[in-house]
Amino acid sequence: MSGPIARYLPIRFNNGNSISRFAKHCPQCQQLVAADNMAGEAVMVQDRLFIVALARCPGCHTEFKVSCVVTDDKRVHKALLPQWLLLLWLRQAAPAKLPEKDAQDWELELPATQGVSLPAGIEPIPSAEIVGRYEDAPIPATLQCGTRRFVFDRIQPGASHAQLSDKELLFSGNLVYREV
Repeated sequence: MSGPIARYLPIRFNNGNSISRFAKHCPQCQQLVAADNMAGEAVMVQDRLFIVALARCPGCHTEFKVSCVVTDDKRVHKALLPQWLLLLWLRQAAPAKLPEKDAQDWELELPATQGVSLPAGIEPIPSAEIVGRYEDAPIPATLQCGTRRFVFDRIQPGASHAQLSDKELLFSGNLVYREV
């Protein structure tokens, strides 16, 4: 899925009520994550707004799924179906509103921010010093990339979609290092 949920807002229900903003609390830091930071789809079916998205907290960069139903009285209810099944049902209920694609093949993605780009041929060299383990693999304390040095900053599950600053480097798929 692509694009922010905010592109669907404001939306008006048949009873005259409208929704101009949508947000959910981050499960990690409890910061409100607005629709601008959610990529996915919002589909109106029988005066209910179904939202299926992937959200990224701008504060702590945690990614989390959003699957909910907003009724015409502006109440938000958690969708009980898994996202792929909800998407399959929405495709049946509102086929003109969703692109043709197998619901199981949907990738909920927010575009990643690249972080540090290394010149071709430069590979990070991990230090012998280990600061911990993640998924039974050692976490090197530092990385050396030519003349540049990076220090371990954090573990970022789902980091292929993570937002990285221009001083951060992704290593081994989910380890984030900061340039010093």
